[in-house]
Amino acid sequence: MQETFIRLFWDGKPESFSEEFKVKRLLEYGSFPDIVKYPFEKMQQSLKTVNIDLLRTSESRKKMLVLLKPYLIDMDSWESALKRYIRECLSFDEEVIK
Repeated sequence: MQETFIRLFWDGKPESFSEEFKVKRLLEYGSFPDIVKYPFEKMQQSLKTVNIDLLRTSESRKKMLVLLKPYLIDMDSWESALKRYIRECLSFDEEVIK
């Protein structure tokens, strides 16, 4: 695990926690750049079972995760998920998001 993520696990070694717990902790305490750096496949798998409402984080972060979750689960990268979200939900022209 990268040094960036190790600081989020003050209560034990990261390898001793389940992947779902690691993702929850990252979503709760990590910065957005940290979240995006985390391996997408691991994030994607864990997001399928994470109850966003129970995360100990701000309401605005929860709202962002609820809005993005369907796109993150269906796409193959953060970039493609965000582009699809913008295209479908914010009604931007394709040229704007290239």
